[in-house]
Order: sequence, then C-alpha cells, then structure tokens
Amino acid sequence: MNLSKVIDKENSGVEIKRTSSAQRDEENIIRKRLKINSIATVASSVNKDDVDRGHQIDTHIAVSKLELLPNELLYVIVSHLHTSCIVQAFHGLNQRFNSIVFQSIRNFDISNYVSRTWLLEYMPRITDAIVNMSLRVDSLPYAFPYENFYRNLTSMVLKHTLFTVEFNVENDGAFATAVTCLNTLSQCGLTAECCRQSNLRNNGIVLKKDDQSYTILRAQPCLAIKRLDIRYCSEQDLVDLCGLMPNLTSLRVRVLAPSTNVSFQNDLFDVVSRFGSLTRLHLGTSVTGGIHIDVIEWLIRCYQSSLEQVTLVISSSDAFIDGYHLQKILEPCQNLKKISFTFEFDGEDISVDINDLCRQFQSEWWLNALRAPVLVIRDQNDRVFIGSIPLYFPINMIFPTDLNLWRLNKGQLDSSMLRFTDLRSIHFYSNNEQAVTFDLLRFIDRVFPSCNQTLTLNYWKFDSPQKLFTQWINSTLTIPTLNRVAFLNMKTYACNGLDAMSLILWLLAVPNVKVLNLESMKNADKVILIKTLDQLLSEDDRVKSILDRIEQVHIWKSRHETQTRSKRNLYQIISNIFSNANLGNL
Repeated sequence: MNLSKVIDKENSGVEIKRTSSAQRDEENIIRKRLKINSIATVASSVNKDDVDRGHQIDTHIAVSKLELLPNELLYVIVSHLHTSCIVQAFHGLNQRFNSIVFQSIRNFDISNYVSRTWLLEYMPRITDAIVNMSLRVDSLPYAFPYENFYRNLTSMVLKHTLFTVEFNVENDGAFATAVTCLNTLSQCGLTAECCRQSNLRNNGIVLKKDDQSYTILRAQPCLAIKRLDIRYCSEQDLVDLCGLMPNLTSLRVRVLAPSTNVSFQNDLFDVVSRFGSLTRLHLGTSVTGGIHIDVIEWLIRCYQSSLEQVTLVISSSDAFIDGYHLQKILEPCQNLKKISFTFEFDGEDISVDINDLCRQFQSEWWLNALRAPVLVIRDQNDRVFIGSIPLYFPINMIFPTDLNLWRLNKGQLDSSMLRFTDLRSIHFYSNNEQAVTFDLLRFIDRVFPSCNQTLTLNYWKFDSPQKLFTQWINSTLTIPTLNRVAFLNMKTYACNGLDAMSLILWLLAVPNVKVLNLESMKNADKVILIKTLDQLLSEDDRVKSILDRIEQVHIWKSRHETQTRSKRNLYQIISNIFSNANLGNL
C-alpha cells in the first residue's frame, strides 16, 4: 500500500478539493513570497524610524531586498528553521532559492509535526537532495511511498521511545535496510510492539509471529547498523545483539537489566572479537543490584582491539568492582583513549575504608597521565561513590562539607579536573554541624559549574557570623559568590543553624536567589530571626537593599498558623523587612 492509498483510506468520506498542478504551484509561490515579508523586513535595511512612524512597507520591495542578501546571510536565516519549513517557504521561488533549499536539507529530519499530507505533497520535489534522514519509526510507511524513493540517501536514523538506531543505506534501498535493522533489534524485544503500533505489517513488511504475540525470530547479522542507543536492555539480549551487528561502532545502553542466567553462545566470542569494530561503549544501570561483572568483562574483551571510549555508570547494592579488577579488564584495550565511570554502592553492611579504595587506583597504570583522576567519597548514609573526573552525568550523592573526606588517587582538590558538570541539585552534609566557611563556597563555585542550581545543607550557620558581618559592614570583607545557585533548600533540615547574620551573608553569597522558605524552622527560632533582622535593618541601610531583592517569603505552612495575636503582630515587622516580597500565608 503506497502513501497515497494510506492517506486516501484515512481520509475516506472527506472530499478533497483538487486544483491543477500549475495553479497549485503558482499559489504556493505567491503564498511563500508573502510569508517571507516579515523576515525580509527584519533582515533588510528598512529604515527603523519609518517602521516606528507606521509607514507602510511595500511587500515587493521587502522581498527584493531579501533576495539581494548574500547567500551567507540567507543560510543564517534558514538555519533557524526546521527543514520542512525551509522547503515549504522557499522551494520554487527561483533557481537560487532552490539551490539554498537543497543544500539546507541534505540532513533532513521528519519530526513529530511533519504531517503525512506534507510528506505526500513536498517529498517528491526534494528526494534527490536528501543524503541523511532522521525519522520516527511510525513515519516509515508514509515517508516511503515506494521502495527506491530516495536515490541519494546514504544513512538514516530511526527514533523510538525505546531506542535510536543509525545505519547505512545498503544496495537493497533505504526502506529494505530499515526493515532489516528493525528485525535485528527484535533480539532485544524492542521492535515487535513498535512495528505493530506503526502499522508496518500492512505496508509490505512481513513480521513472523507465533501464537502468543508479534515477534520476529532471530535475524541474520545486520551489516548496516553503525550506532545504537537503547533505553533498556537485559544482559542476555545485549550479548545476543553483539553477534548480530558486526559493523556497530557506537553502543549505548542506558539501563542494563540483570538476567537470571546469561548464556554466552558457543563461538560467539570468536565471531564478535574477529569482526567487531565498536569504538564507543556506554553502559548504565539504575538497578540496585544483580548486574553481573562477567557480562561487562565479556563485552569489553570482545572489542578490546577497537575500543577507544568506555563509559560505565553503575549503581549497585554492594561493591560491584574494585580498581584492580577494572584495570585488568581495561588494560588490554590498546586503543583506549578515554575512560569515564561512576560506581555507587551501599557500604552500610561491609567494612569500607575510602583510603583502601583510593589505593586501588594508584597503580602505575592508573597514575599514567592518560588516565583521568579518580574521586572516592563516602557520605553519612554510607553510600560510596567512586568515579573518574570530570564527571559529565548526574549522580545521587550527599557530599561531606569536610573536604578532608574527599579522596583523589592523584592530584589535589584544587585540580581543574575536579568538576561535576551536569549536577544541578547539590547536597552537602556535616556530621558534626560544621560551620560553613568561605573556602567551602569557593569549592562549590569551582566544582559545580552547571546553571540553575539548588543548594541543600544540613547546617546553615557561617563560621563566626558576627565577625564576618561586622567586616562586611566596615567594607573589609570580600564574600565569594555562587552566581549559579538559584534556590536555597532550607526545608529539608529545618533551617538548622540559620541566624539573622548568617542569612544576610547567604543572600550576599547567592545574589540570584529570590525566594526564601523558612516554614520548617522552629517557631521560637523564627521569632528570634525576624526580630534580629529588624534590628539589623535599622542599623545599616545596606541590609535593606539586600532584603528588598527577595520576591517571595514563606514563613508559616498555612494561614491557620498566623491567626494567633503574637503572629499577627509580627506581620508588620516582616512586611517591613521584606518590603518587596509576597509573604505567602501571611
């Protein structure tokens, strides 16, 4: 069933007004010239004063000015548009614009909002210009009205919620190659359901099935697949897939799930290790135990002659692997250029010495300049973190405020390599209510470079807050700032240790924080805090400028709590302290 028949069937009973091809093309050109008027107005040298005065701009002049722009500027304009919009807006205007369109759509993305009607109308005009294509699995039957529709297509990317696969287009054609890839992916249970949802069975694709459900039997090795990103995969499926994709160069499994018994097929290792060309491997898991180290070891051994980058993100209920074993696995990979890993496990039931863990990564091989430094931390919940730095993915870790508890296998904590680049929720904890220091603030600012951060501490008091506050009043103190912190989470630990001077120092240190939540603070402490802030406000006008920056303040959890006379009497004081803030339940 071709694309026209699919659309005719779905729109049965709906009369479609048809015009001649020449008339339709002429109308499209007129419509496009009118649409680009707004772009021309911005891009051209129309006098801004004339626009401000409301003078009418001639459409033909504006369009002419757009067409007079050099190709470099036109490419900048179209680079901000989706490929389908480029085609619809500019194709058919003239030969020059057609050339720009064809160059801009070499990498074509059939996204969610590209309709079937659009594909039917515009695709036949541009198929020869497309070299690389990206589309959803359920768009396959509509993007290919017939088999050899894209004569110059060399590679495709198929996207689904469960996977993304990139493959080279072989001699059999793009459509046939896509089917082969989907059949191959059925080995990890991904495509049976998505093919059924996409109605591929009704469009010439033969899906073998048993009496239970739609499934595809083991496919022959697929030579086309070169990159694969899987959201979820079992250990056994992963082992099986390795033998079916000999030309795979990049493999990412976001969640590797445990299998009860992993069967390593006879001669499979010889086949994969002989023909395998994998250069990038990323394995992750959110499972709390059960992952078999022998699966990871087998996989790395298979590709040890080709691997260049290895990333392991493992969470486990026990000590999954140690530095000695990891070295044994990775050392034979002679072409290995980059190793990134994080191992998180619970150390509550076992005796874990972070100094011993750190020493596991201090062999000559780990200390080589080619290997990244390794950080070892144990938090107050006995959660152990071992990871290479810089760390490019988020972790669930509570960091000790005592920097002496941070261990690096080489270098110092002031190393520029020590960074958590993608961590936005930063949680610090002090076992003995250690006061906050400026050194800790500088450390946070340097180690956590992501934007819009939320900072959580279990103890908010600064070391010698009165001394620091006095120095600030006397202009003899430089306070380090955390410009990337947007929120202070004081609720988790009931604002523990927070006093008025420490609050002022925190607001100076985090200039982008606009909301304060003091609801979890003890009522007696709230009263002391409010009265002390009022006193500080009367002593120095600079305190007011700091407090005026706050846009929202939460003091009590509900309006019912504010009904007592004593709390109502505090209302005027609080509204004076935070004069520009919404006071929530007050």
